[in-house]
Amino acid sequence: MRGLPLGLLMCFLGLAGCGDGGKELSGSICAIYDCSFDTVTIRLQGTSTIRIDYSVGPVTQSELRAAIVVCDVANFVRGQEMPATDVRHIAPDGVGFPTLAEAACVFNDDLVVGANLSGSFHARFVTEAGTERALMGDFDGTLEAAQ
Repeated sequence: MRGLPLGLLMCFLGLAGCGDGGKELSGSICAIYDCSFDTVTIRLQGTSTIRIDYSVGPVTQSELRAAIVVCDVANFVRGQEMPATDVRHIAPDGVGFPTLAEAACVFNDDLVVGANLSGSFHARFVTEAGTERALMGDFDGTLEAAQ
């Protein structure tokens, strides 16, 4: 699955039409991040946090590239949104996602270590200029215990 995007293009949809007499600007302005990955690791940390790593190669801090999503599952209910407390992008060039405004995860399965866990997440970010970016992704894998 290498090269498969998270379905993620963080975009500010916007340039409204401007001008007159057949002159205008239109389209979208996007910040593009390298979100390719070949591994998704889903790990229970403690009793109330799930960390989802989208990575290239083995899961080590230096090799993570696509995204890290951390979800609070203290009040877990399958199929309902759980708050995501952190969504980050770690890239070799050091370019990270903008400031996280809000995020949530939805889990399709019960939280059982060793069993399959699938679901999705969505996040909204705000740049220093005040524009918004969005990120969405899916996950499906075995829930691992913390190491």
